[in-house]
Amino acid sequence: TLTLTLTLTLTLTLTLTRTRTLTHTLTLTLTRTLGMRALLAAAAALLLRIPGAAPFAAPAVRTSTLSLGTGIDMETLRCGDAGGAAPTAVLVHGSYHGAWCWGEKWMPYLAERGVPSVALNLRGTSGAPVPPDYNDGNKKVPLADHMADLTSALGQLADEAGDAGLLLVGHSFGGLIAMKFMEEAFGKALVDQGRLRGLGLLASVPACGNGPQTKRMLFSTPILAMKMTWGFVSKAICREVDLCRLCLMDAAMPDEEIERYMEQLQKDCEYGLVIPEVNANLPEKTAMDSSGRATWLRSEENPNGLDRENVLVVGAADDVLVDATSVQNLADFIGVEQVTLPATAHDLMLDSRGWRSAADAVLDWASRVRDAAPRRAA
Repeated sequence: TLTLTLTLTLTLTLTLTRTRTLTHTLTLTLTRTLGMRALLAAAAALLLRIPGAAPFAAPAVRTSTLSLGTGIDMETLRCGDAGGAAPTAVLVHGSYHGAWCWGEKWMPYLAERGVPSVALNLRGTSGAPVPPDYNDGNKKVPLADHMADLTSALGQLADEAGDAGLLLVGHSFGGLIAMKFMEEAFGKALVDQGRLRGLGLLASVPACGNGPQTKRMLFSTPILAMKMTWGFVSKAICREVDLCRLCLMDAAMPDEEIERYMEQLQKDCEYGLVIPEVNANLPEKTAMDSSGRATWLRSEENPNGLDRENVLVVGAADDVLVDATSVQNLADFIGVEQVTLPATAHDLMLDSRGWRSAADAVLDWASRVRDAAPRRAA
């Protein structure tokens, strides 16, 4: 019925021969590869090109709250409907950011192409505030608290996603937090049950941490190293356009856009990680086997681990925070080839030049994971 209705609608505006050929090809291809939601999205895209047809609005990004078992109320952004054929992408931001960074450009783009997403706000950001007496007033969030929040959030989201499962996607320090979650008993259980089907690491802090890159830069580009360190320690990247552009954004982005993003950064920079704790628990120290690979990957020793083919590692060519050597370190830790995005800065989901290319890399990966046979719980 859906196909017939679509054909009739196109016939009204195109010549009969052209309509038959276009509709037949589109229907066969999309039904086979993307399913019903993508068929509807493609039909909408076609109608947008027809003169006189009513325009279709982009998928709406909506706000909802997850009440976590840890006592934190986590505001999330959602776009697209979970529970269909495609896994739901769970998006985890990095330092000084919040769920907002995914909602600006990426989430509607993903939903239009059949991938629903949920963006989390980590504890201590404006979207997941802590109680007044939290951590004795020390404005740091221990890793254990992040892990507890993720366990509660991903448990709820996995139930919503059903058989399609989840894709866990982390950016910058969010990538490190995602890797640490893979070490957790609940993370391993989700993988074993087929409910956590892939891990995406975007401009992520590598398994060895930021220390090695900082040392390299102190010798090769000491002024840049000092600017970056000052920018984060003083939180000046949240206040100064030039410094924010240097560390996070791209050269082509208008000042006004950066200023708008800095307003968000200022809201989400109050709390940070406990850096000594992070450095003492880097993945290469806590989850690396004798071959230099992550222990939570599938192997002879760990037959229930995540397939390395379901892990995506993305770097950005113009990223000064995570350089090519750091991206290679992470790719080696997983045992995959990294994707390097040309002319793209650290905040690749906001980059004015490369955000679509970055999102397309995630879409390609999500499609491969979706088409792979899902693991079923025993």
